[in-house]
Amino acid sequence: LLGLVRPPLYAPQVAAALPAAIHEASLGRFDALAGLAGQLGGGSRAMRIFEGMHFSVICAEDAPRIAASTEAPSPDFGTLDRDLYARVCASWPRGAVEPAFYALPPARHPVLIASGGSDPATPERHGQRVQAALGAQARHVVVPTAGHGVVLALPCMRDVLFRFIDAPRDADALAVDANCALKLPRPPAFLPPTPATLAAAASAVRESDR
Repeated sequence: LLGLVRPPLYAPQVAAALPAAIHEASLGRFDALAGLAGQLGGGSRAMRIFEGMHFSVICAEDAPRIAASTEAPSPDFGTLDRDLYARVCASWPRGAVEPAFYALPPARHPVLIASGGSDPATPERHGQRVQAALGAQARHVVVPTAGHGVVLALPCMRDVLFRFIDAPRDADALAVDANCALKLPRPPAFLPPTPATLAAAASAVRESDR
């Protein structure tokens, strides 16, 4: 069940329906929860080529470090993810990664880092750590209400990125206005329609037509 809850957290507009879906699951009806999870992790085989890319990257870059990690498993998922990657990566084709890949030297040119305050995969603290390593040439923009894929998912942040790239000087790029990121609301929780709410909506429509 935890595996079904996690994918919707990547997108706040999908996560808005999680409370209702979890309530349905508590009553033994799992269709809504499975449907939400499928919005981000499902689809046809043609649309899921990203899974092959995902394993190629993880097995090359992260799996060796996961195996050597002494960090205690999370109380929720335990070793489920670790065990999955160990099984897949045992035979998955992957490239070699040089040790220098894991070093993060100070940036010589402006770097824009974008984080979603509600991102379950790459949370804000990761962006802060990268910014600290890159130094004064790094700018970290946090969208408090956003999830994963901030720049691609939000027109506001796409505009920030375009202006960052188009800036004539390094100082202009680092000073680009990103205040729009602070004004984006989080979608409210979705409440499924009930006979009472449908009747109220129909009544409101009739009143507006008079």
